[in-house]
Amino acid sequence: MPEATAITMLNVFHISDLHFTSEESGQLRDAATASVRSILELADTLKGDGTLGPNVCVLITGDIVQGGASVNGSGESDFDAVQKALLEPLLELLSIGPDRVFLVPGNHDLDRHAVEQTDWQVNGQSAASAICEADIDNDLRKKLEGYFEFVEKHGYRSVTRAQPRVAFHDCDGQQVVCFNGLAGAYSRKGNGDKGELFVLGSELAGSLSAIERNAVVLTHHPLSWFADRCGNDLKEFLSSKHCRLFTGHVHDRGIDRTETPQGRLRYCSGGRRRGPGRERAVSSRRRLAAAFRQRRGPALRIGRAVRRVCCHASR
Repeated sequence: MPEATAITMLNVFHISDLHFTSEESGQLRDAATASVRSILELADTLKGDGTLGPNVCVLITGDIVQGGASVNGSGESDFDAVQKALLEPLLELLSIGPDRVFLVPGNHDLDRHAVEQTDWQVNGQSAASAICEADIDNDLRKKLEGYFEFVEKHGYRSVTRAQPRVAFHDCDGQQVVCFNGLAGAYSRKGNGDKGELFVLGSELAGSLSAIERNAVVLTHHPLSWFADRCGNDLKEFLSSKHCRLFTGHVHDRGIDRTETPQGRLRYCSGGRRRGPGRERAVSSRRRLAAAFRQRRGPALRIGRAVRRVCCHASR
């Protein structure tokens, strides 16, 4: 009999849509501070019971701050504030370095005033015919200046100035892909983004083709927020690679899987649910294990409580 393929286990702690602000008071600051407290308490509990092991990695799927360019009277950015309030104590608690933090930007993490208003979007159609990858890269570099400074300063793993759209990383032998999906409505000031985000066919055939089978992929918006054709193209492409997709943006939590003619896609959404009060983690060990278990290849290690941890969640 052929020798069985060893399973690589990846232990993850998923956070999304914290919307932390450097404002010293107000409803938004109060909500974000409560979320930080819940996250740190949950991390402490899960580390204590062995759910989060010594090789845990932190996945952050965007909107970690309320504004990518906001600064209060003291000159502190929202990125400075969330580093001090959450990330420094979280990494110390988990006993890990910044190289085990993987993140992607969300629409609140960019500076929408950094680029003059453009006429890029008409449901993704004009983008496919009139915009090239260099346009997207240049636009994202300008809007994400504060985000890139934050990532570079602290040594986190994400998209970069050189690769602002997609970046490939390795975590214990598992490919982790940071995909910046913010090409679309946020290429201009104002306006909503649902149905206007896009991906070019040249990207699927080019840079994104380096995504490996069973890769862990991080992006901020669910695929349903892309223009219909683009969202379907992404879903078919990622399912053909049997990826595990982590998203945020919709401020809800869930684990699901979808089948396409090309293959299978497993995905987790995370974020702080709307409404008052502390929330219970919604996924049991059995449901998580069933959602992510596979016989061969890399897998996510599922524990007794919650691997996919969302803002404002508690046990």
